[in-house]
Amino acid sequence: MSVQDKWQSLSQGNKRLLVVAMVLVVMVVVAGLIGLGMKIGAGEKPKADQGVTTSEESTAGDAKEGEPAPEEDAEPEAQKVDGFGIEVDDRGLGVMPVTKDPAEAAVAAAQLAFTVNLAKNTRTEFFDEVIQRMTHPTPEYKGAEGEVHTMVVAQPFEKTQRYYWAPEKVLHEFVKGAGLQDDPEAWWWILSNSTVYENLAWIPDLQITAKPLEVLSEEEMLELYPKAVPKIKDETDMTPDTPGATLSQWWVLLEVDGIQGESAAPRYQYPAHFAIYCDAPEDGGVCGVAYSIVTDFPPEWLRR
Repeated sequence: MSVQDKWQSLSQGNKRLLVVAMVLVVMVVVAGLIGLGMKIGAGEKPKADQGVTTSEESTAGDAKEGEPAPEEDAEPEAQKVDGFGIEVDDRGLGVMPVTKDPAEAAVAAAQLAFTVNLAKNTRTEFFDEVIQRMTHPTPEYKGAEGEVHTMVVAQPFEKTQRYYWAPEKVLHEFVKGAGLQDDPEAWWWILSNSTVYENLAWIPDLQITAKPLEVLSEEEMLELYPKAVPKIKDETDMTPDTPGATLSQWWVLLEVDGIQGESAAPRYQYPAHFAIYCDAPEDGGVCGVAYSIVTDFPPEWLRR
């Protein structure tokens, strides 16, 4: 039986699962974004909402006295995160900062993805609200819609389709696809798995929080673990139309408190991936989430 015959013989449900697994394959190449570094504490901070408290800032990455310096030919390491705290509101959800720093926006979005009080938010309420915050940090933020392709749909034996989807629609499709997975850790956003979220919701007043440990830009990931960076194919449009606007990819490692030891996986560190779109300076330069993809991560991240 040929590959095409096998595809035709699949049920509609199996075809859908296959397509969902392939659908969020989007790539980013933007000249001038390479080499974006961590700017600790950069960007504007959001005003505290009523009932908002500040989460602990990361202390990871402080060098210990007496430790030997890394060898010159050692593999590059992710930059340690220090000073990128987020605020947590009275619903137990993270607040997206108003920042012009794409690294800070990526780290904050990763924290929002793992910050929730399950007693105060159903699965639908959590994802509706957190995706809105990630993709609309301010009412004035223009974002990636219509600027770059945010969705690429590839099916066997069919022409690849590209769409200028709104970032929030892309993330909701990501969550929808992850919710169908039998393996909770098949996609990085483990809370988007329906079984994981609902099982954790049985724990009384469970507050999940996340502290960023490391972050990698696309240039750093290409040097450290190039397999994680998707390849551009065909004429996929990933260059913003507006002069001065930027799009960049970031990989973040988090320490998550509240998931381990329960019905989900036993790990306490989880990775995240976000592509960040920053408006042109004349439009305010604010950064927010454009999309996320099913991606690889450095093996050492996944063993922790």
